[in-house]
Amino acid sequence: MFILPNITIGILITFSNEYSWLIETYSQARLAIHHINNDPNILPNTTMAYQVYNTDGDGTVSLEGVLRLKDEVVAFVGPAYSAACDPPARLASILELPILSPGSTSAELVDKSSYPYFMRTISSSDQEFQMVADAIKTIFNWDQVLVLTSADDWGLTNFQAFNEQCEQIGISASAVYYTSETSWSIDTAMYSILSTQNRIIINMAYDYDQTQIFDTAKELGVLDDYVWIVLADFVSDDLRGTRNDLSGLFISDRVSQDVGYNSSIRDYLNEHWAQDTTIYNCTRDGWPFNATQLFSPSAPFWDTDDACVGDGKPDFWGSYAYDTVWFIAKAIDTMVRRGDDPRNGFSLREELLVTSIDGYTGTLKIDPESQDRLNEYYILNKNSSGQNNIVIVT
Repeated sequence: MFILPNITIGILITFSNEYSWLIETYSQARLAIHHINNDPNILPNTTMAYQVYNTDGDGTVSLEGVLRLKDEVVAFVGPAYSAACDPPARLASILELPILSPGSTSAELVDKSSYPYFMRTISSSDQEFQMVADAIKTIFNWDQVLVLTSADDWGLTNFQAFNEQCEQIGISASAVYYTSETSWSIDTAMYSILSTQNRIIINMAYDYDQTQIFDTAKELGVLDDYVWIVLADFVSDDLRGTRNDLSGLFISDRVSQDVGYNSSIRDYLNEHWAQDTTIYNCTRDGWPFNATQLFSPSAPFWDTDDACVGDGKPDFWGSYAYDTVWFIAKAIDTMVRRGDDPRNGFSLREELLVTSIDGYTGTLKIDPESQDRLNEYYILNKNSSGQNNIVIVT
């Protein structure tokens, strides 16, 4: 066994006082390190530590983070934003330091030839685009769709990637753009949809715009006789959960393994969540957030639920960060037990590409070819009776 008393990973994340999901994502990454250091079955002779760098959600600042931390860490977790990944991924690859993003889903990051040390522990949007396009053609027998997406680089990129999948199988896709968090623009987008003969809408609007979009669609009559498919990275919590007043609503989402799935990582996190975390309450703790305080190494492990008050369970995006830290720890543990030094970035990268864990979010394994996590998807019909029917799993 290779003796390694200490090992450090870098966390590249945005210190935001506006988006609470970033706080819980950071907390869950720290919590994973805490749990690993208290588990005698993994890295028993090694203490895992971390260094964090505030990226401001920006690629250039993220690159600065890699430069600052490169001599202290063996790998990076982050960035979570797709738009911030390219520069740090290129530099980390030159330095032969693995960099694993738990939240970047952009189809633009599929090609890893420019950054071979970059991996994603969440599946790419491109996987879902291919599945949805195939379902539109072969299951639903539609050949024309509208795509509602934001009028920014993110929205344009998503539409282009989805349209490429559609064109390959003879589907005509047209974009309807809107400006995020702008009421008049959402109204205009609904009137644009009404002016067409198309009744199939692929919804790639931001999750925080979904409530207003569907309220407006309902008010203007863009629900009856229409079919809406909301894609996984754009589904808001109310669409996943309580909202059942929308006829013709379909949701595409990643398959999470539940029935018959055994994971000691998931069991441990569920068992210890309440005692290890602190529920954030904006009335008591302040709003907007004090980002410096909440991202401090001494801060509690916050439960925020991307809301004003935490919900007492792990956050969706934070769970991917939690699994990413465990994934890196498992690869390092395998190497040191074999007598290899995980500070060798090339060897650690090779080990990560063959590592598998049964994590909180399901089985996590990186496809060696794409260096992205592979995931099954389903399309769910949420009907007004509150009963949800799975239409297709692929």
